Amino acid sequence: VRNWELQVEFKVHGKGKDLFGDGFAIWYTKERMKTGPVFGNQD
Repeated sequence: VRNWELQVEFKVHGKGKDLFGDGFAIWYTKERMKTGPVFGNQD
């Protein structure tokens, strides 16, 4: 598949008043995930 689209909706909420580095990420990779030491994926 050469053309594709990703639509994501999310809401982040909490009672904290400071930013502590929590976040949300999407990895776009050429190969499928292989289990490893970097966030559960290969290095």
